[in-house]
Amino acid sequence: MRLWLPVVVLVGCGIDDDLPTTERDVAVVADLLDAIEPARVVGLVLDPEGALELDGIACQIQSTDPTERMWVGPCILDDGAVLDGTLSMRPTHDGLLLSADGLIITQGAQTEVVLSGAVELTRRDDLMQLDVAIQGCGAVGPSCDRLADNELFGINLDYTIYPADTFPSIYSATVSGAVGRTETIVGVEAAWQVDRHACAHEAVEGTVAFGTFPRQTLDLDGHIACDGCVGWRVQGVEVPALCEVDGF
Repeated sequence: MRLWLPVVVLVGCGIDDDLPTTERDVAVVADLLDAIEPARVVGLVLDPEGALELDGIACQIQSTDPTERMWVGPCILDDGAVLDGTLSMRPTHDGLLLSADGLIITQGAQTEVVLSGAVELTRRDDLMQLDVAIQGCGAVGPSCDRLADNELFGINLDYTIYPADTFPSIYSATVSGAVGRTETIVGVEAAWQVDRHACAHEAVEGTVAFGTFPRQTLDLDGHIACDGCVGWRVQGVEVPALCEVDGF
């Protein structure tokens, strides 16, 4: 499967059956957390060829801009996958711009990647910023086989990450915007700190808030326990923790 950096897998810990299950949808929260984790997007922008397994030269074309790299279909990749649509990456004065227009990668009858939109990465000294306005599956959000026909997962987020030199091992991030499936767009406000030396599998501290479905708040506290569990509140009411957090 293409572009699957470490994902978030969550299970409820000690869930009380009396609590409304619709307000504690573990799968939905897991998808949202995975979607806002920045390593996948940064990896896609910095190395689209590696992230999407765009092996070989059959799909590459020469752009009129010598600094731009382009992949244009229909064409066949080295592993037999079929690429259609367009993907391009070009440098800006202080970063990189990745653009996708109807990009689809299929392997046999299976759709592996769908991608449309753009991601701009800028860097000023040790501050990295991401402006993400993109939708699809496989490359962002869940795998394509987890979405209904003609459904896409959208990400419209602004990130600030510092320091860039030690990302993704040690960094602080702030995120705002919206993510979600076609019919369930959810607002996001988050800030967290990661130190993989202090806690390998979760953020050492921070808060992630998803709005209006209903509002879900996750309290990240790896500096206290580093046990793979995060505090979980629904509409301000504490519910059993989410556990087995990996990669966030």
